[in-house]
Amino acid sequence: MKRVLFIVVCISLSAVIFAQSEQFEGIGAQLILSDGYAKVQMLVPGSPSWLQGELKENDLITMIKQENEAKAVNIHGMSLDEIVMLVRGKKDTKVTLTVRRGGGTTHEITITRNVIDYAKLSQEFQDNILIFLKDRDYLTEVNENRIKFTKKDDNTLHAIDFSREFPFYVFVQRSGYRLEGQNSLNRSKAISACNEVNKSENVVKVYLDDDGLVVFCIQHYINDEEDFKHVLLRKYMPLLAETGKAFDKEYKKL
Repeated sequence: MKRVLFIVVCISLSAVIFAQSEQFEGIGAQLILSDGYAKVQMLVPGSPSWLQGELKENDLITMIKQENEAKAVNIHGMSLDEIVMLVRGKKDTKVTLTVRRGGGTTHEITITRNVIDYAKLSQEFQDNILIFLKDRDYLTEVNENRIKFTKKDDNTLHAIDFSREFPFYVFVQRSGYRLEGQNSLNRSKAISACNEVNKSENVVKVYLDDDGLVVFCIQHYINDEEDFKHVLLRKYMPLLAETGKAFDKEYKKL
């Protein structure tokens, strides 16, 4: 097999409740239904809820109060669309959420709505990642929504692709090997080796694409920029390298 040292990181929109447009007015919290209420699954980085700092992931929203209304609305049994309409609102208006946390504690959190601009937030995220890489002596090249980076003493090329939509997942892919012979035996061996590696509890998954390229990939849910920056270098790359060795071992057995 021929080694092809290349890692791709790309961000794509998940199938969630956010609008498909690049902008909307609200607090920037992704919600899911849970026990008849709305559970906070993630906060959009840079959004009003993220900047305000009181609302947390896994908070269970039980009541919602608008600034011009005397009483809060109990949202139990409402659809997700109905709840989202109550949470969203015009820029500079306030919404108060009653949330329940682990241990049964209840909190009232008031957040001022603002315009959430996916493209702007994504660009800020991309800029911060670029600074992060340069500070660690990576050589970088920017081409629209992609950052390519590598070390001077390392031929391995990496790339990060950025979408302009939130919320997003990160997919880290390392295309590690290309089969030398495109015959059924080699493909069968590679697929068997992939299956063996995938039996482990390792978060890295391996597959063989249509062009005979063995791909190692990790899916990571982005909820914190600092988490992503450090996990990228400290966790993803070592895991991808370890999985490459595991694939080598399994392939040679066959």
